[in-house]
Amino acid sequence: MIRKIRIIFRTSPKAGLLTSLFVLSLAVLLVVLWREVRKASDIEIPIGQQHISSMMAAADGQDQDRREVLVLNSYHLGYSWSDNEMRGIVEALLKADPRYQPVIEFLDCKHYPRMEHFDRVRDLLRQKYRDRVFPVVIVADNPALQFALKYRAQLFPKAAIVFCGINGYDPKMVEGHENVTGVAELLDAEKTLAIALKFHPGTRTVVVVHDYTITGLASRRETEKQLKPFAGRVNIVYLANMPTRELMEQLQRLTADSLVLALSYSLDREGRVINHETISRILSRSAPVPVYGLHEERLGFGIVGGSLIGGTLQGKRAAELAARALAGEPASRIPVDLRGPTRMMFDHNKLVRFAVSD
Repeated sequence: MIRKIRIIFRTSPKAGLLTSLFVLSLAVLLVVLWREVRKASDIEIPIGQQHISSMMAAADGQDQDRREVLVLNSYHLGYSWSDNEMRGIVEALLKADPRYQPVIEFLDCKHYPRMEHFDRVRDLLRQKYRDRVFPVVIVADNPALQFALKYRAQLFPKAAIVFCGINGYDPKMVEGHENVTGVAELLDAEKTLAIALKFHPGTRTVVVVHDYTITGLASRRETEKQLKPFAGRVNIVYLANMPTRELMEQLQRLTADSLVLALSYSLDREGRVINHETISRILSRSAPVPVYGLHEERLGFGIVGGSLIGGTLQGKRAAELAARALAGEPASRIPVDLRGPTRMMFDHNKLVRFAVSD
C-alpha cells in the first residue's frame, strides 16, 4: 500500500494527497468501529441455557448440603423475556447461597397457549420428582402460576410458591392459597405514553398492539386502566387479533399524527410464535411513525423506548423473596411486591430519526 502511494505521489502529487487522506479517513473509521464494537460487548443480551447451566455447574459440588428449588418457566428456551427471568433467578439464588440449586422446567405455553397439555406435564413432573421435596417453587409468568396452584397438592404440597412476571396481578389470583408471594409485572403504560406525547405533541391517535393470549389480554386490561387520564386528549385504538401480515398492512397505513404503543405480543392469530426482538422489528419496519414499548427486551430492536420493565429484574426480585422463604420466613408473611421496577430508557438512533430533541 505504501509503495503504491509513493508511486502516485511521483506521478501526481495532488492525487497522492487525496489518496493519503482517503487512507487516513479509512483508518479513523476502523478505529471508531472498533470502539463501538467494544461498547456493544457491554450490552446485556438475553441469557441462554448454556450460560445458566455453567453458573449452576460452578456452584454444584461446592457443598453436599444442596437445597433444590424448582423453577417453572411458562415458556421456552430462546424467548428473551423468560430467558432473562431465568438469569435473574439463577444469579440471585446462587448469590444468596451457593447451596441453592435451581431445577428448571419449561411449560412451553407460547407454542401451546391453551394449556391443554398441563395434565401430561403434571404426570411427567410427578414421575420425575416423586422422591424429591422442594421447599420453594418459583413460577415465572401467568401460565406457570396457574399450573402451580392447580397441581400444588399433587406435586409439591409443602412448598412455598414465589411468582414473578404476573400480568394483571390481582390478589384474587392467589385467594385461598397459603404460603404464596411474589412480584407483579406492572407495565408502565401511563408514563410511557406521557413521555411519548411530550416528544410528539402533534399525536392524535395511539394505536395499541397486543396479542390475545392470557398475558396479552391481561396487559390490555392493565393498560386500559392506566390510560383513562388520556381520554379526550388522544384517540386510543386497540387493534384486533390478526395474522402478522395483516398487522403489518394496518401499520403501514398509519398517518403522521399517530404513534404505536406495543404491549405483550408473542403469538399472532395464526399461531406464529414471535419473540420480543422480532415483534419490535416488525412494528418499527411497518409503521412510518414512532413505536414505543414497555419491555427492555425490545430496546435496540426498533422501539423508541419508554418506561421499561425487564425480565432480569423480575427474576432477581423473585429469587430474593424465595431466599427469604428458604431461610425460614413464611411466604405468606412476605408482602407481594407491587412496585414493578421499571427504567426510563430510549434508543438514541430512534430519537434522532424522529427528531426528538428534548
